[in-house]
Amino acid sequence: MNESMKYKKGYKYVLVEPEVFFTSIKPEKPIQTDWIRLDIDGRLDLAHGYAWDGSTWAKDTKWCMRASACHDALCQLIQLGLLDREWKRPADLEYYNICRADGMPLVMAVNRLFWIQFHDWDNSRPREVLTIP
Repeated sequence: MNESMKYKKGYKYVLVEPEVFFTSIKPEKPIQTDWIRLDIDGRLDLAHGYAWDGSTWAKDTKWCMRASACHDALCQLIQLGLLDREWKRPADLEYYNICRADGMPLVMAVNRLFWIQFHDWDNSRPREVLTIP
């Protein structure tokens, strides 16, 4: 029996079925992880079981759940070094576009876009692995 457990903090939501997005993010070659696949045509597939933390700095609403899953997946690919940092701003725009498509009022969507584009985002720090006891 293992006497310790390793885990990462920060996840609030888990997909119960796969989700597909068609994005403007088009890498030179397909990117594949256990939970995320991004094809060269911009198709982003999130697998059943994909976990994310919702919208940072804002209340999670019905208008931003899909957007936050897509944005978190793209940012995770950047954090892992699998997607170039140059794609961060287009990933932010994907968040905005999905929020608007899902019915978020314009003023709210613009406000959220401002916060995600101009906060101090560090792509060099993946989530820390914690061990207990």
